[in-house]
Amino acid sequence: MKKRLVLKKKIQNLLFIGAMIGGLVLCVYGLNALDKHEYNRAIEKCDASNIVERYTNQGDIYYQCKVEK
Repeated sequence: MKKRLVLKKKIQNLLFIGAMIGGLVLCVYGLNALDKHEYNRAIEKCDASNIVERYTNQGDIYYQCKVEK
């Protein structure tokens, strides 16, 4: 009986770890999709050759059109 409880606890731990890893993978895919969406939006706004990457103080990337001076 005690072996069943130990096995059940191990299975619960493995499922929990799997769910955590799955959630992390989904976050990474979601952030990559968001980055691609913003890049495509910048291409629609400007031209692909006129895009400049900028970074915020927190390290987030955003895109701007080149401004010729």
